Amino acid sequence: MNSKKTNIIIILLAIGTIIAAYLAIEFFGKSNDDIIRESIIDEMIEEKKELTDEEEEKDYVEESENNLPRDNESESDENIEIEEPLENNPIQEAKTIQERLKEDVDSIISKFIELESLISFSEKSEWFDENLQMDVRSYGEGMDLYKVEANDNEMHFEIYYWENIVIFVLATPTDKLGQTNDKGQPIGYRMYFKDNKMIASTDLDFNVVDPNSQDFITMEDFTLRLSYYFYLSYIEQR
Repeated sequence: MNSKKTNIIIILLAIGTIIAAYLAIEFFGKSNDDIIRESIIDEMIEEKKELTDEEEEKDYVEESENNLPRDNESESDENIEIEEPLENNPIQEAKTIQERLKEDVDSIISKFIELESLISFSEKSEWFDENLQMDVRSYGEGMDLYKVEANDNEMHFEIYYWENIVIFVLATPTDKLGQTNDKGQPIGYRMYFKDNKMIASTDLDFNVVDPNSQDFITMEDFTLRLSYYFYLSYIEQR
C-alpha cells in the first residue's frame, strides 16, 4: 500500500511539474511576445516621435527663414505706407492739399505782380458796355489782355488775365471803393483762378469762403462768365 501511494504521489508530482513547466513556458512565452510587441510599439512610437521632432524642427527652420523676408516685406510695406500717406491719412492729405493750394496762390500772386508791371507800359482802352451798363477800361498789348476794370453803381471789378485766362479778381462794393481793412488791404472779394477754375476766395473781411458752399459756386460761375465776356469785348476792340 505504501508503495502504491508513493508511486501515485510521484506520478502526481510529475504531472504537476509538467503542468507547471507548460504553464511557465506559456506564461513566459506570452510575456516575451508582449515585451517584443511593446518594444516594437515603443520603437514605432519613438521613431514617429523622432520624425515628428525632425519635421517640427525642419518646419521651424523653414518658417524662421521664411519669416525673415516676410518681416522685411512687412517693414517695406510699412515704409511705403509712410512714404505715401495721402491715400490713407486724411490729416496728411489735407496738409498736402493746403500746401498745393498755397503754391498755386503764390504763383497767382507772382503773375499778378508781373502783370502790374506790364500794365504801366500797355495799351489802354475805354468804353461803355451797353449790355451790362458798365464803364470799362482795359489794359493789354495787341491780342493779349492783362487787366479789365469795370464798374457800375454797385460794384467795381478788377480782373487780371494771364495768357488771356482769368487768374485773379478783386470785386469791391462801389461804396467801399478805396477803403482798406485793419491790415491795410483793399476791401473786396478776392477770387483766385487756375485753369478756369476758382481755387480759393475770400469775403469782404478777408475770411476764406467755404469751397463747398453755394456762395463759392455762385461767385465762381458769375466771375468766369464776366471775365470771358470782357475778354471777347476786348478782342472786338482790336
